[in-house]
Amino acid sequence: MRRQLVVIILSGLICLLGATSILAAKYNEAPMLRVKVAAGELPPVEKRLPEDPLVVKPVEEIGQYGGTLRVITTSPRWDDITHLRAEPIFLLSMDAKTTQLNIAKSYEFSKDGKILTLHLRKGIKWSDGAPFTVEDVLFALQDVALNKDLVPTAWGQWRPGGELMKVKKLDDYTVRLSFAVSYPIILDLLSSECPGSQVPWLGGSFYLPKHYLKKFHIKYNPEVNELAKKEGYESWQSLFKSKLGFYTDPDCPCLSAWKPIKKTTTERIYERNPYYWKVDPEGNQLPYIDKLSVAVVQSLEVVNLKTISGEADFAGFFLTLDNY
Repeated sequence: MRRQLVVIILSGLICLLGATSILAAKYNEAPMLRVKVAAGELPPVEKRLPEDPLVVKPVEEIGQYGGTLRVITTSPRWDDITHLRAEPIFLLSMDAKTTQLNIAKSYEFSKDGKILTLHLRKGIKWSDGAPFTVEDVLFALQDVALNKDLVPTAWGQWRPGGELMKVKKLDDYTVRLSFAVSYPIILDLLSSECPGSQVPWLGGSFYLPKHYLKKFHIKYNPEVNELAKKEGYESWQSLFKSKLGFYTDPDCPCLSAWKPIKKTTTERIYERNPYYWKVDPEGNQLPYIDKLSVAVVQSLEVVNLKTISGEADFAGFFLTLDNY
């Protein structure tokens, strides 16, 4: 049983090794999703995937669908699967020496390092089925990160050389970033968790679900201050921040492999995202694992005890070698 769990876990780490872009001839999906398709609750898997889904080679072997991955944490906001849910524009290779494609299908960088053109993977959908486009990038950058009402001082990553970068939409899936100085490190920044993860940072995220968040933004909803007061907030800015991601709003759509479905003071539950945009080499829509269960405990001692007793399937940040 333990060996089977290890295989499932390793196969389920869909962000790690060997991303390619080979189209499968036929796509498969998890049994729990086939049931929903048959009941008319979801469109067929072919219509949920992008035109060119990212093909990920498993670390060891093709996995099997099903199961719940158990994690233990002491943090109300952080846990060992936070990194597994991150979906930046690029991914770093395992040796951190090369940039691999992820949300970006391709890119061009000018010779002087001042202009980066990104081509997003066409047809990616948010976990609620809404299309993911350049509009989500423009919203995150122009309406949030560079909006002084929300972020008084723009993060340094968006103003190299002391000048704000310029963002231009070329089409629905192509965006151009222009910098005042040569800025090759932007590739590394867009490969990290913060500028594009599903743990949104106010002012740091490279994309956000505009279709969901715009109703909480004064640019798109002139009556948002009244809405904020009804929900118990002093301003629209406070309301907007409360809607920014799972830890404050489980209804906020995501692009990650698992979407949040439950949150309490002692537990967080995630379920597979039916619109996840990656497959394995045999055309199986990822992830393999159905659910993630995060138990929130009071101390590191409890984490150690529960891990020793076999109540954790995946652990890292909260364990130390001195307790090995």
